[in-house]
Formats: sequence, C-alpha cells, structure tokens
Amino acid sequence: MKYHIAIIGIMVLISCTQNRIELANNYLSSVINNRAKEFDIDPVFVTAIIYAESNFYKYAKSSAGAKGYMQIQEESAIDGLRYAGYYYLSERILNKKETLYDVDINILSGCAYLHWIKKKKMKRFENWITLMAYYNSGSSDIVFGSYILKINKYYKNITGKEIKLLE
Repeated sequence: MKYHIAIIGIMVLISCTQNRIELANNYLSSVINNRAKEFDIDPVFVTAIIYAESNFYKYAKSSAGAKGYMQIQEESAIDGLRYAGYYYLSERILNKKETLYDVDINILSGCAYLHWIKKKKMKRFENWITLMAYYNSGSSDIVFGSYILKINKYYKNITGKEIKLLE
C-alpha cells in the first residue's frame, strides 16, 4: 500500500512538472510571437536565435555578460529599447532595476535590438546573414560563420526551409 501511494505521488509530481513545463513553453511561445510581430521579425527566426544562444535556458550568461534566452548584453538591449521607444524600460535596465533574465524583458530587448540593427546598421540590400553577424558580434563588425550556419540549421529544423532573405 505504501508503494502504491509513493508511486501515485511520483506520478502526480511528474504530471505537475510536465504541466508547468508546458505552461512555461506556451508562455515563451506567446512572448516570442507577440514581440517578433511587434518588430516585424519572423518568430521562427527569433526561436532559432534563442536555441543557438541559450538552448532555451532562461538563466544563461555568457563570459561577455550577455544574459537570458536571447543572450543580449545590457548595452545592446538599451540601444534596441530606446530606438523602439521603450525609454522607461531602458533606463530601468541601465539602473539595474530590471533584469534581462525576465522572459518578457529579454525577448522584447532582443527583438528591439534586431529591429534596431535592421533599421540603423544595415544597408538596403543586406540579408539575414548580415543581421545575424551584427546580432552575434554586438558593437563590433566581426562575422561568425559557424554561428550563422547554426541559426540557419535551427531555422531549417523548425520550418524545413532556409531563412528567407530580408526585404
């Protein structure tokens, strides 16, 4: 009898854990879709970035100080947020009152930064490869070929297609 109760307890725990994971995944998907649409970015592209940058680990932190799902640095987040009109939030990040480990803030900041790159740094006929190079290299203009190939691979795994060129 004790074993049956223990097994039922473990099954309930597993079920609750799976439900929490499913809810978290649904929430993350919702945030990605909403923020990507806000900045006219393909949500699958954003998902591929998250997969490559953090492997969906919310508390990922790079040796360079990039944080969260999108592995964004505070300076890059602030640039993107200010350009997108989120001045209050950019000031809160600057003053360390908000954290880039927050799901909403991280995805918003990453998408805003991608939007900023598209509008401010890229020339008219550059494509997603250039966008990824800028995103990955931060303020420098270094291109990381293996990183770009990784993003394309994840995108293709999700959609079955290559990433479309930017307009």
